Amino acid sequence: MKAVSLNGSSQYLTITPVAGLELTNITVCVWFKKTSSSGVYDIFNYMPKGAHGDGRGYALASNASNDRVYWGDNDGSWAAVNGPAPNTSWKFMMFTFNGTVGELLINNSVSGNIADGLGYTDGGGTNPNQKYCLIGTMYNAGFSNYFNGLITGLAIFNKVLDSTERAWIYNSGKVRDYRGAAFWSNCKLYLP
Repeated sequence: MKAVSLNGSSQYLTITPVAGLELTNITVCVWFKKTSSSGVYDIFNYMPKGAHGDGRGYALASNASNDRVYWGDNDGSWAAVNGPAPNTSWKFMMFTFNGTVGELLINNSVSGNIADGLGYTDGGGTNPNQKYCLIGTMYNAGFSNYFNGLITGLAIFNKVLDSTERAWIYNSGKVRDYRGAAFWSNCKLYLP
């Protein structure tokens, strides 16, 4: 597979949101390689309308301290699971959510979890004023946190992948085409 290369200053991809991204049971995974271990980068960001101001949506990100996942929870605040310190090597990041517990895996090892509900109702707010499905940036009254590096193998599944399925993706490295997986029918978004 080829990777998307982003320059950290203005490049990002916008995907038209499709049905199935707002899920109770979800797995989001991606391979990424940062150019620098410092800075704040959003790798993937899904924000329903009004998400950032209203505490909804989810994102895979990396800052100067942690690779992490954060999401808007049911009480309108942000929940987060912090993983290891960032570096400039290729990494596999996976976020699973089973309706109650969010779990972060880095290189197929559990980095942490938190029991907190994930909220998805449309807040109808103005920040943002539309749904955003973004690769390499976030939106909060403007685009920011531009990713600097390489991204590939982004996929969203409408189920929590089990340990065998997670291993199938991770052990294949960033070069395997996920469309050959037995669980491919559960894929809602895929960036090879």
